Amino acid sequence: MFPGGQGLPGRSAAVLCAQANVGEVAITGLAFLIAALIERTSWWPLLSKPRRGQAAFLVIGIVITIAVEISARQHQQWTYDVTMPTIFGIGLLPLGQWVILPVLELMVFRLLWMRVGARAR
Repeated sequence: MFPGGQGLPGRSAAVLCAQANVGEVAITGLAFLIAALIERTSWWPLLSKPRRGQAAFLVIGIVITIAVEISARQHQQWTYDVTMPTIFGIGLLPLGQWVILPVLELMVFRLLWMRVGARAR
């Protein structure tokens, strides 16, 4: 929760959400790029066993998320509501999204690519 965020006007709340989404896209892009460097191809999600790339993608996202959460809380950019489950003072929802979303992103990427590839044949 942003300090005093519950009373934010709609436009201010929308700007804060947009900034958060841009940050998430940047984290995803950086994690993807590093995974591509490790696998030595930008097509790494399509490899039969991109285990190093998948692990890097997941770990990098989690590490950056932890760093952002700790920094933002230390600089009082936001706080957690009392209902937010935490582990070591870090919200489980931000962490959980970096466990669930990368797996879903890679699955969707592969499925879409297989459909596009099948149409091209």
